[in-house]
Amino acid sequence: MSEIDYRAVLPEGWNRARGFSYGVVATGGRILRNAGQIAATNGNTPVDPDLDFGGQWERAMGNLVTILRAAGGEPEHLVMLRAYVTDVDAFNAAGPAVGEPYNPPAPARPFAEEVGADPGRLKIGFSCETPLGDPLDPECKHAIRETAALCESLGHEVVEAMPRFDTMELWQKFTTILSGGVAWALADWQRRLDRELSPQYFEPFVWAFSERGRGLSAADYLLALQDVQCQVRALCQFFETHDMWLTTTLGQPPVPLGTLVYKDDPFELRRRMAKFSPYTYISNASGQPAMSVPLHWTDDDLPVGLHFVGRFGEEAVLFRLAAQLEAAKPWADRRPPVCAD
Repeated sequence: MSEIDYRAVLPEGWNRARGFSYGVVATGGRILRNAGQIAATNGNTPVDPDLDFGGQWERAMGNLVTILRAAGGEPEHLVMLRAYVTDVDAFNAAGPAVGEPYNPPAPARPFAEEVGADPGRLKIGFSCETPLGDPLDPECKHAIRETAALCESLGHEVVEAMPRFDTMELWQKFTTILSGGVAWALADWQRRLDRELSPQYFEPFVWAFSERGRGLSAADYLLALQDVQCQVRALCQFFETHDMWLTTTLGQPPVPLGTLVYKDDPFELRRRMAKFSPYTYISNASGQPAMSVPLHWTDDDLPVGLHFVGRFGEEAVLFRLAAQLEAAKPWADRRPPVCAD
């Protein structure tokens, strides 16, 4: 085995370490071991007492990157990182703010503890209309009204109401964003695999949808995102006065395999998909929590999902309501005649 030479790392402008080291380079193998980092400036000056947890984390990670670069490396060369937290409450309070682009409210407690908790008296709006105006299957209408009555019997305030927004604008622009997302996913895997992707490896719909996405400009994508966000603001006004929006999950009971078959135009299939599933894409676009619960069954013993949408960040209320509904109308032991175990 060749001899390894160790050299202490001192980033430019940092104070000289005494009794410890910022990092050590081992030549003969080029291994950098960092003794540890805190949120100090220039290495070992006192930590700013005004820094919150997120600020301390950002400073410590910045110090780590500085040491990596002083040793001739980059962040992608980091192979292991172990973090020690001295204040767990501060860590939990900071939540996703550390390095996350989005910051939903942190749950007050584990969601498992919400099961069985009292949801309180909720104001639930229900509707038998589809946002795009497609007809709703009579079985689905029956399921919605039946579930609305169940909710009312459990003490909730139930009214016939639905969010109002430009539904076609939201659907069209969200579809544009999705096509960009499919194109991005394929480009990502092409880069990972380091080889050209071709149509024979994909379902025709996926490939055609990705080609739509590749035809977008950056401005097209951002304009679509802007338009979706505008409509999301409009639809979320509903949740200023309602706790939940109740519909069915799909626009019709379960359909045979082969019903949603791609033919020529990916947007035409998206349109048929929107008729089959007229509600769920709205939560995908808005980021709101939603749940589907099998509260209704057809005469053929097929499940019809009931879809509840809650306020942003209020997943806990959905868990409480789901447990209450299951206690009132259990479904765990029900199986349709066609069921894959």
